Amino acid sequence: MNRSVLTISLCLLVSISILADSKKIDELERKLITSKDTAKVNTLLHLYDAYFNTDLDKAESYLQQAIPLAENLEYQEGIIKGLKQLGIVFLRRGDYPKGLFNIKKSIRLAEQIGDEELIA
Repeated sequence: MNRSVLTISLCLLVSISILADSKKIDELERKLITSKDTAKVNTLLHLYDAYFNTDLDKAESYLQQAIPLAENLEYQEGIIKGLKQLGIVFLRRGDYPKGLFNIKKSIRLAEQIGDEELIA
């Protein structure tokens, strides 16, 4: 009896979590339509975070949009975060040279602007 209650409770918690994630993604995708400039870069980076554990290809596609936009805007924080996260995508896929290249590049840029928080 206790085992079935535990199983049902766990299923409910997982369902609630999935619904919350889905709602968050929907909200971010709506925000993306109206976002401009650095706000758009940040929204793309948040969408990467939202998809990282469930759809790595989609997560990467948001980074592939965020990084060039941040570069065009000369938004250093967005460039650094995007490169670091892209490095993590490559590492997760087992492409260690590309992963380390992007992470090292993000660290160099963070050092150039003296942002210790972005180096971590």
